[in-house]
Amino acid sequence: MTLRKAQNKDIDNLFLLGNDSLVRNNSFNNEKINYDEHLTWFYKIQNDPNKLLLIIEENNDFLGQIRFDFTNHNEAVISISIVKKYRGKGLGKQAISKATAKLKKLCPNIKYIIAYIKINNEKSIQLFEKCNFKKIKEIIIKDAKSFEFRFSMMKKY
Repeated sequence: MTLRKAQNKDIDNLFLLGNDSLVRNNSFNNEKINYDEHLTWFYKIQNDPNKLLLIIEENNDFLGQIRFDFTNHNEAVISISIVKKYRGKGLGKQAISKATAKLKKLCPNIKYIIAYIKINNEKSIQLFEKCNFKKIKEIIIKDAKSFEFRFSMMKKY
């Protein structure tokens, strides 16, 4: 499995993944994504220095995405989505581990990675706990009870 920065060839795969029913259900915005809005989002994110969109792939097969949104000089918010046929195979843990290592090289100033996860998204909660993210607090995001998890880039595991 490898990670690389998103390219134009990923637009359709990201669109399909973004509209997957489980991905929409676990997102803070549950509405289906319009293709034109998706294109606008994609080109904006590619040119935004405060975002890093990585593609998870193996043998040129699209497996999913990991995105980092830089919130200030030393924090980044992470999100991850895996294609349906690859879920439940341990790919998420491997992808997050590789992504955090890549982030550390690309952005050495980042000290903390934050994940916001809906309280009923048990699979993601388990995944981030396995990746040594610590549950910090319960919060409300867009009317959804959620947890904030935090990972320190300064620790060695």
